[in-house]
Amino acid sequence: MTPESSTGIISINWDNLWLDQSKSTAFTGEGVEYWNLMADRFRRRQTNYDSYVREVLSRLRVSSRTNILDAGCGSGSLTIPLSRYVRQITALDYSPAMLDILKQNLGNEAISNVHVKNADFLKTPVSEIGQFDTVVLSRSLPLRHLRESLTRISELSLNQCYLTWKAGKEDNKARICDIAGLDYHAYPDYLIIVNMLYTMGISANVEIFQSVTEFHYKSIDDAIRNSIGNHQPEEAAYQNLKSYFKNQLSFKDDIWHDKQINTWALIWWEKQNLE
Repeated sequence: MTPESSTGIISINWDNLWLDQSKSTAFTGEGVEYWNLMADRFRRRQTNYDSYVREVLSRLRVSSRTNILDAGCGSGSLTIPLSRYVRQITALDYSPAMLDILKQNLGNEAISNVHVKNADFLKTPVSEIGQFDTVVLSRSLPLRHLRESLTRISELSLNQCYLTWKAGKEDNKARICDIAGLDYHAYPDYLIIVNMLYTMGISANVEIFQSVTEFHYKSIDDAIRNSIGNHQPEEAAYQNLKSYFKNQLSFKDDIWHDKQINTWALIWWEKQNLE
């Protein structure tokens, strides 16, 4: 990187750019109440196949001695499989309803090395959360306060920090927005995260990968609700959405099958390199 480009990166307010793009992002919500409501949708939605977790696990540098914080763990899609490879996981989330799903799944699989903690990643003091060999934010970076979030990750980690974020435009979501009569705005670009880290003195590593996920729905209405969240399109647009999903999804054994391909950025750095 040239001195001129370095100066340009540092002069940009990446926090404000992130916030501006976050405000217009399509189909997103935040806060405890939102994710408590989403928990019921997670219970009803069946995932038959998801290569995302396998792709992430293959890239994490952990061992049977590693103590991990899974921040924003949700229902435990990463927590549970990761628990088989590490010494201890603290699964942290501010949604009690999401953690109820996680606790049920932990009990079903008799997993004993996961400590569940109901707390806010940003608002809870570091002294109450603790410090960990490795901190992971899997698809859970807050849509506000980027610098504060990245600072908190580093504060909680003793060695390694990992986070994943969307990379590239979601063509299917853009098409759904168009049919529903809604404006499509992509997630904030992952390069904003990378550049923000650079201004904080962190030269992060970036690995781009794709994942394939197959969802199962009992009805087309369930598929639509999962896709547009709490938005309420007009009746004509809703009927168009039903036609679109009937053409896109396959129907077998009384279940609607939806296969999605997503592109992700795994962004990670090591604390010892900052000393």
